Amino acid sequence: MEILDKKSTEINSFFTGLEELLDTIGKALKNRTPRDCKQNCVSER
Repeated sequence: MEILDKKSTEINSFFTGLEELLDTIGKALKNRTPRDCKQNCVSER
């Protein structure tokens, strides 16, 4: 079994993927629009 360190391609690829995911989540949150409660809430009868 190979010992992985911060220089291995697997670790580098893993953290690159995490950074891309964090970027995508950040962009999604930045560009989201707030919900309109009048359309999405259940009305009381």
